[in-house]
Amino acid sequence: MRKLIICILIFMFFAVRFWFNAPSEKINVYDHKHNKVIKMDFERYIMNVLAAEMPASFEKEALKAQAVAARTYTAQKIASEWDDPYHKGADICTDSTHCQAYRELAELGENAKKIHSAVDETAGEVALWNGELIRAVFHSASHGYTERSADVWVEDLPYLQSMASPWDSACPDYIYEVNFSADEVCALLNIDNPVIEQITRSGAGGVMSITIGRKEFKGTEVRSKLNLRSTCFTVTEKDGILTFCTEGYGHGVGLSQWGAQGMAKEGYDYKEILRHYYSGITIKKEKYSYLH
Repeated sequence: MRKLIICILIFMFFAVRFWFNAPSEKINVYDHKHNKVIKMDFERYIMNVLAAEMPASFEKEALKAQAVAARTYTAQKIASEWDDPYHKGADICTDSTHCQAYRELAELGENAKKIHSAVDETAGEVALWNGELIRAVFHSASHGYTERSADVWVEDLPYLQSMASPWDSACPDYIYEVNFSADEVCALLNIDNPVIEQITRSGAGGVMSITIGRKEFKGTEVRSKLNLRSTCFTVTEKDGILTFCTEGYGHGVGLSQWGAQGMAKEGYDYKEILRHYYSGITIKKEKYSYLH
């Protein structure tokens, strides 16, 4: 009887180990640069995303937080996406403007080990809110506070609220200035004169709307048209030159990558980092059922 119990325990040990360490699900990835669909291991895809989205020089816990965010973002997109014609029948793509950035792990040389380890140690883990995959968006650096999703994209998601992120000032070019002539601004925004009449800001400080030359724009629209680093900007004018001064880099919603780096340096682990930027979430290891 004792031998039987020992055998059962050994079997259960290896069964559980296999369950969580077996090769992950295969997905189809549309390689937009070479216009072809590639079948690959899901976790391998996440490694290639992490290699492109965050510097391998970052702290291990920051990389692990980004790995979980990228995995969750991908899984949620696959689970909710209709048959997107851009994907050519694939589940996801390598175009950063459409899905996430992508870089072959082999390009990193020795640094590939760090990326591989960060993904391997969090394999299968995703972020959930009320049992559902979250929209795990992320950006390079906020301007001291992350933005509410409602203030940037209208939809108010409970886990994408404004959170303090004082570590972000370590981001290169955190404060950045770009100059335009009055004629350039008029041409880019299709207005007659660049006189600024009113600016409305979010609680976090980003520009929600701005009236220039009697025409109202969303802050995200001005950022896109003028190719600004963020929507947290001020405008000054001198001798016909308009200077746009930005703070941070990216849309400002969700996980801040430089914030994650700062938290990791202070000793926070990846789960604490994720729970800071995504309010009220749980982190759970799943068996890839979310891909179906």
